[in-house]
Amino acid sequence: MAQMDLHRSDPIYETLEEIQSAAQCATDLTRQLLAFSRKSIIEPKVIDLHEHIENMLKMLERIIGEDVVIDVSSEQPEGKIKADPSQIEQIIVNLSVNARDAMPNGGLLTIAVGEIECNEDYCKMHPDTVPGEYIRLTFTDNGEGMDEETKNKIFDPFFTTKSEGKGTGLGLSTVYGIVKQHRGFIEVDSTLGKGTTFSIYFPLVRMKAEPIQPSSILDDLPKGKETILVVEDESMVRRIATRILARLGYNILSAENGPEALTQIEKYTGSIDLLLTDIIMPDMNGRELARKIQEISKKVKIIYTSGYSKDVIAQRGILEKGLEFLAKPYTPQTLALKVRHVLDSTLAE
Repeated sequence: MAQMDLHRSDPIYETLEEIQSAAQCATDLTRQLLAFSRKSIIEPKVIDLHEHIENMLKMLERIIGEDVVIDVSSEQPEGKIKADPSQIEQIIVNLSVNARDAMPNGGLLTIAVGEIECNEDYCKMHPDTVPGEYIRLTFTDNGEGMDEETKNKIFDPFFTTKSEGKGTGLGLSTVYGIVKQHRGFIEVDSTLGKGTTFSIYFPLVRMKAEPIQPSSILDDLPKGKETILVVEDESMVRRIATRILARLGYNILSAENGPEALTQIEKYTGSIDLLLTDIIMPDMNGRELARKIQEISKKVKIIYTSGYSKDVIAQRGILEKGLEFLAKPYTPQTLALKVRHVLDSTLAE
């Protein structure tokens, strides 16, 4: 947000760029750890995996470099998968980078997507599998390959064949965690000197794919004039959320906790269109607050936010299926799009 108020030639702009880069590295590392432990909160959508890869090609080419040719199989399956788009992107990027590192002198990376049915005979030969229809995603490189000992360790956290400072050993363990969290499985076939193939299997769904919103700068995001009550006990998060939403044109009320939020509502003479509340707060949690507010006005829409893992939230019985949820940390883009989506769904009703 600070960068948006500065010209690119301003010396402070470059400093902010470094801060943003460092924060993004920390964010990515945290997400990798959560994905490996299968405790990250996922927001599944019905995805056309082939289309998703096609949309990422330009980015992959920049990441991998000119000496590795990427060939995407022309086969386009009718079936789709239900998965979190950002986590699928992590898989695609991690496996592409892994293939690049296995081909230091350049080579060919083939990415293929297709349908496969795993019957009981197949599952007997592959103990981790469950019978059913799947979308199979494969990454094949013609690089250095691996011996059996290395192949048996590649999904272990912090195991890496790279030199010190070149890798965290979390890339493939992250892929493994994401695949398992999506009820899929992964197989590896590799021969020293002949390359490696990673095959990932996601349960197939026969539903229409949902459009994936591209990220955009704040000034391009949908705006509004509705009244939003932001309830968040972490002052920094609360200030940032209110600044983002106010910049987009919304009328903002804010409170540190549930009782303060109820006091705000009593004093406010207008109507509140949306409650954006943290789930886990002292004194009164977000679900309790939402119930009390909806007793006053049933038309209020609710978005719950939390930085806790889905396991912690589920154990406390706070977040029920079908409720609108936004995982922290969120970007201005994801916040703005989520708010507009929920408010527009109100109009549709």
